[in-house]
Amino acid sequence: MRTRSLRRLTAVAALALFPAVLLVVGAPVAAPAGAAAANPPAQLRLDLASRGMPAGATAGKVVQARYGVRFGPPLPEVTITVDATAAADSLRITVAQPTPGCAQDGAVLTCTLPMRYADFSRNVLPLRYTPTPTATAGTEVSFGWNITAPGAIEQGGMQFFTLTGPLPDFSGTSSHVEDFAPGRKVPVYPSFRNVGNAAASGLLLQISWPSSDASGRGYRNCFYEGFVTLCPFPGFRMEPGQQAAVSPSTPIVLDLAPSAPGLTTFSARYQVEPLPAGQPFDPGDAVRGTGPPLRLQRVATTLADYPAADSSDPDSPDADFLDSGGYFYLHTTVNPADVSAAAVTVRGRPGQTVALPAQMTNRGPADLTGPFGIDERWDGPTWPSLTIDVPPTVEVVQTSCFNYTGDVIGASEPGHRRYRCFFLDDVEPGTTVGVLMSVRILSANHSTATVTAAGGTHDPIPGNNAARLHVNP
Repeated sequence: MRTRSLRRLTAVAALALFPAVLLVVGAPVAAPAGAAAANPPAQLRLDLASRGMPAGATAGKVVQARYGVRFGPPLPEVTITVDATAAADSLRITVAQPTPGCAQDGAVLTCTLPMRYADFSRNVLPLRYTPTPTATAGTEVSFGWNITAPGAIEQGGMQFFTLTGPLPDFSGTSSHVEDFAPGRKVPVYPSFRNVGNAAASGLLLQISWPSSDASGRGYRNCFYEGFVTLCPFPGFRMEPGQQAAVSPSTPIVLDLAPSAPGLTTFSARYQVEPLPAGQPFDPGDAVRGTGPPLRLQRVATTLADYPAADSSDPDSPDADFLDSGGYFYLHTTVNPADVSAAAVTVRGRPGQTVALPAQMTNRGPADLTGPFGIDERWDGPTWPSLTIDVPPTVEVVQTSCFNYTGDVIGASEPGHRRYRCFFLDDVEPGTTVGVLMSVRILSANHSTATVTAAGGTHDPIPGNNAARLHVNP
């Protein structure tokens, strides 16, 4: 799960090296790997979200693989290859349902799929993992995978997969909450199934919130600490194939702060683990809730082809912790942020090197999320940034901002006439951040240029986004 960073930037120490100018807070982002080339190619991402299952779970299990871009713009299509040749004696990997663009050639699955959404959470390829009749417990196999697209950075590797003895194997479902207004509360109902071949005599439901203690209510059989809620159900037995969910009478209530960025995806993860019989649950420093008890209910299932439970080791750990839960993806509505720019007058003699400062202020109501916050796409349009047009009577000699010609982001280097500066962390309402460039005065003549602030969505007062920078007026 990704959560907003709450770190705050410090004042720029380099100010001491220059003549007295406006004090600014914050620091621009250093050039990430690949920034030397204009508009770096998209970096792809594939999450297979599974690493094991019982060798005797012959019905197999379905895992929702997700794909998209980690950095860069969305692409028309991608090609995903899963090569299970090395694991073919023990494991078969196929699509879980007929999927246009997918072809199976022995143990190799190849899918050329459209990237329908820029949002990684929405591009899903359902895969089925099935042990072969000859699979034996304790076998560890591996298979290769990669994801490619024209002009993008290929990603790939080896996935290790363990075939265990009889064990419960919880698998959760994920879902999307659309048009989630920051400040609103919405009920959700985690749902999960035991896809293993052994019963679990009890379970632990763990929920990780997108913000601290966002549950909205304290169930007395749950324990709360910071971003995490723990709800043990020591007597809730689940046989293979059985499905359960949080009861509609006791929902999990999600909310986000009113200042949460708009048009952004947050996530709340839940995970289900087997609880050993007869062992008391230790909540550590978590605090017990005081409200009514959280309830689970069993859900009717048509899965009739699961093997009977093997009771030889009913309280072992989950066979695959990677898929033992799910996500609730919260897609926020518009939440405006009013950003304003400020610049100062710079003075100096021809040949002198001075500081050129600029700053931006977030006047709210929404937070601005930086490049290392929630949205990982390269050059996200909602990131807080300053665009600085360099006055004609100075030249830049040192900067950590990016050359910005037209709408093309280039290298972080001196000597250009226009720059884009990103800020590392969230910029909360009421916060001012800034950037310094080192410039050389070329002429005693007066010149001007524009500093433009951007970030967030649907700025309610666009007239204050730009400010004039003056040199030797």
